Amino acid sequence: MAETVKSRRERFEALLTGIFWLLAAGMFAMFLYYSMGMTWENGPDLADEFVYFKPDSLLNNVWWTAVSLAAALTICTLFKKYGSRISMDMVSAAVCLLALSASIWWVGASNTSPQSDQYKLCILASEFEAGDLSSLQPGAYAARHSHQLGLVTILRIFYRLFGDGNYRSFQYFSAWMVPVIIFSGDGILKVITKGSRQARLCYLVSMVLCVPLYLYVPFVYGELCSTALAMVSAWMILECLTRFSWIRWLVLTGAMGLAVMARQNTLIFAIGFLLVIIIKLFGRFKWQTAVLGLGIMAGIGAGRLAVHGIYGPLTPAESKPLPYILYVAMGTMDGDRPGWYNDYHQSVYRSSGWDPKKAGDQGYRDLQAFLEQCRNDPDYAIDFYYRKINTQWNVPMYQSLAMNSQAAGPQSRLAEKVYTGRLRHWLEQWMNIYQILVYGGVLFLLAEKRRQWTTIENYILLICVFGGFLFSLMWEAKTRYVFPYFIAMIPYGAAGVWALLEVLDRKIRKTHKGKIPHGRA
Repeated sequence: MAETVKSRRERFEALLTGIFWLLAAGMFAMFLYYSMGMTWENGPDLADEFVYFKPDSLLNNVWWTAVSLAAALTICTLFKKYGSRISMDMVSAAVCLLALSASIWWVGASNTSPQSDQYKLCILASEFEAGDLSSLQPGAYAARHSHQLGLVTILRIFYRLFGDGNYRSFQYFSAWMVPVIIFSGDGILKVITKGSRQARLCYLVSMVLCVPLYLYVPFVYGELCSTALAMVSAWMILECLTRFSWIRWLVLTGAMGLAVMARQNTLIFAIGFLLVIIIKLFGRFKWQTAVLGLGIMAGIGAGRLAVHGIYGPLTPAESKPLPYILYVAMGTMDGDRPGWYNDYHQSVYRSSGWDPKKAGDQGYRDLQAFLEQCRNDPDYAIDFYYRKINTQWNVPMYQSLAMNSQAAGPQSRLAEKVYTGRLRHWLEQWMNIYQILVYGGVLFLLAEKRRQWTTIENYILLICVFGGFLFSLMWEAKTRYVFPYFIAMIPYGAAGVWALLEVLDRKIRKTHKGKIPHGRA
């Protein structure tokens, strides 16, 4: 009887895993299909953050993808032949050190200063440190965007340690987050591929070559640090599911709490992690697994309580944040920018006299009007979401230059070429192929592991990516919002590329082996 219950629970987990596999395979097939024939880029003027359609050559993409795969196969073959005694952990450490050095160098070489919301948060941190709380008044920036107070608090800590207004210290902190991302992703890959050396090598080389990862280092915002902490959290969950440790649990709890403090959208990762834990509990209840879920919620709750404890008593009762429905409604606004930021939420809230109920009602009316339009004209709905999806998920540079385009002073010659020279074009072309390799690699891995991966934890980061995709459909759009999910795909994409290379290598060897040498019977 107990065995029957266990079998049923395992089948239930396998069923849910199969359903997710179908959803993920469909999503990545769509991403790959679109990325093979088109792309979107920022225009020549990087002050314009919007992206523009660029026709792409299918034959050119196929050719350069094949060249990239051939290069990857050569590297892996040589490493397999001559590097068999080299510790992969040492390779990982070396790559992390290289990435850290490049990231630290880029902070000074690019010499960029905060712009837009980054600048506002830096000013806000300085004002709060000086005792100026005017931004918490009704309608002021901190009152409208209270979800940013966690990152403001982190900036305040850096200002106290390194001097008021020293945003450069945060940029160097972001540089340190790059090796954290790489090392955590390697740890995740080691678990899901059971230590495949070649898959790890593909991943480490991929991360070295991920250009936007370095270009986002000077970004004085929560993208890199929250992504790094989310990757650490995923790694700790996988390790604890294999062998529980209170040290790992503490790391998970702290990392998740800080990640959501730095960037509230990291809640999507947290939800994905909790779904994995809940499904595992259905399959087989273990107190250690339940404790993981409690740790995630405790970390997030502690972070929120800390922020509320600091600013709650200082915020007037009549100060209310922007209703979230306004972001959803803005995500349905059309024109040249399908669902992109257009200041709609600010103008509606301002015209409502900072009344969240009145503003929220307007948001609901505008959202209902859009849904009605979609019901009456399905072709328009398909076209709108086709454009919205592509301007978020088919932009290989992920606004990495546009979001960091304000130079604080002279830049290095290399940085100038990246921003305004021919090198920018080459990087955009490379990342176009890179994105294809990642999307194709994930899709191939899903196809290969369809029958082997019957437990949900193998898909832990892809579940978060799928949640991010759903969120991007309904929320205000920018391609930089997608970048953390792209980073989360790379371990799977690298493993998929290696799986594809193994298949190609076997076919090549089989073909050569089957040939009869000339002159022999």
